[in-house]
Amino acid sequence: MTFRLFLSKVGREHDKSHWAASREEYEALLKRNFRSWPPEFDAIFLGVGEDGHTASLFPGGEYLEDSSSIVLRTTSPKPPYDRTTLGPAVLAKAKKLIVVISGEGKGNAVQGLLRREPELPIVKVLSMRALSEVYVESRLLPLHSSCS
Repeated sequence: MTFRLFLSKVGREHDKSHWAASREEYEALLKRNFRSWPPEFDAIFLGVGEDGHTASLFPGGEYLEDSSSIVLRTTSPKPPYDRTTLGPAVLAKAKKLIVVISGEGKGNAVQGLLRREPELPIVKVLSMRALSEVYVESRLLPLHSSCS
């Protein structure tokens, strides 16, 4: 998917060989490129889906309680169905975690995040950290003003 939606469009077809196609390949790639284990990223940017999923971690997945796996295989309710992603603990361990929530249909996810609904993957990841940056597109939050 990364190749089709990004690399091929920016003239980086030759980089396809550097992208992992399986959980095992992804973990091997991380081991080759990180000095410490488990890996610690300087910064991770996350988006949030309408259902509160992030980084291919979906609500209801048993992997949300997995605090030891570095790389996980997950299943999405919509294509692409088979996915590979970092485990929640690895995401949470990043030196800096930046979440950007933007786009149509994300209002319920934002409200769930504000209510700290524990079944939402984004809430799970953020709850494992002391400090994160969360940016929400302003039109997703109802702003109330009173005139007197």
